[in-house]
Amino acid sequence: MEIKSIIAGVALGAGLILVYQKATDTTIVEWDTLHFTQKENTTEQPPVESKQIHEVTITDMDYAYSMLDEYEKTMYLEILSTLQNMQPSRKLSNKNPEIIEKVFSCVMNDHPELFYVNGYKFTKYTVNQEISEIVFQPNYTMEYEQVEQYRHRIQTYAAECQAGIPRNATDYDIIKYIYDFIISNTEYDCMASNNQNICSVFIGHRSVCQGYAKSLQYLLQQNGIWCTIVTGTANNESHAWNIVRLKGEYFHVDATWGDSSYMYQYGSNLKNSTINYDYFLVPDYSIRYTHRINNVVPLPECNSNDENYYVHEQLFLEDYDADKIRSAFDEAYLNTTYYVSFKFNNQITYDFVREKLIDEQEVFSYLPEENSSLQYVEKPDLLIMGFYY
Repeated sequence: MEIKSIIAGVALGAGLILVYQKATDTTIVEWDTLHFTQKENTTEQPPVESKQIHEVTITDMDYAYSMLDEYEKTMYLEILSTLQNMQPSRKLSNKNPEIIEKVFSCVMNDHPELFYVNGYKFTKYTVNQEISEIVFQPNYTMEYEQVEQYRHRIQTYAAECQAGIPRNATDYDIIKYIYDFIISNTEYDCMASNNQNICSVFIGHRSVCQGYAKSLQYLLQQNGIWCTIVTGTANNESHAWNIVRLKGEYFHVDATWGDSSYMYQYGSNLKNSTINYDYFLVPDYSIRYTHRINNVVPLPECNSNDENYYVHEQLFLEDYDADKIRSAFDEAYLNTTYYVSFKFNNQITYDFVREKLIDEQEVFSYLPEENSSLQYVEKPDLLIMGFYY
């Protein structure tokens, strides 16, 4: 009997996000991320505001807003109105400077369309050592005319994406299509400009995790699908991803970790065009193997596995199901993806299928005759096994 070779490979990864950093005194952090500065106590008169503040609309999509107390919500509305109207400054009704960073982060997490904002500063005015007023001043990265030009280009990208969504698509189909669309049209690049906002994905087509996450949020919200940003760490590096709501349940989605260009940069020797779905619609217990949450507000619990990619696509194995395995390999061959991965219900099933497919080399019985070698990826913590051929 001919012995056919199997070449082993492991795909690992870590995220990258330039995190919001608060500077002290009048220091400005020279990064393409949020800048925080504070002017010390002064008895100067605050500047006169040049524009009228307009009312803003809060919807179910504004998750971070819903998690704030009443004082924080008031400040949220004031800051959001200021940013949406591109006003140079705004006197805040709340005189507590300690909550500004939290509230500003909540506004930015709820509103990916604020791509032209990358930070703020605030000035405290005091009378007899008591704070009398706080003036909030955003940092805009472009003038109004340029913002409008970028908005038009963003709308063009969104329309191109929207045009490919089938007429009768389910919410699962829409989420997966947009996930695939972003990954297929974006290259992971930690040196990309505007990589903390949607412009890096929609216009530059090169970004990092913050850009991926905000872009997925933006496009899903455009389709009426609830989505929020999650911040934390992955493999000891700052990272951002999403939580989406589907059929009343919540699931984690990490589009950055679905991009093979990212996986190649951070540990994998398997560079190809395959989209990875290991972190597509997963529950809390799956994401916690590799991700640590450090969000500005508490997040909804993600307890369901019902809409997980592997379950939905019939790639979830509870035993050695030869028909299901063959069907998966046949579909990959017909679609010319030449990649198949399976998720298992427990360690016992994982070990048994591994023994049959790899140790006993039964995997070759599912491949075309001309295939005499393949690569495989093992992710035992996630109970996932993948094959490239």
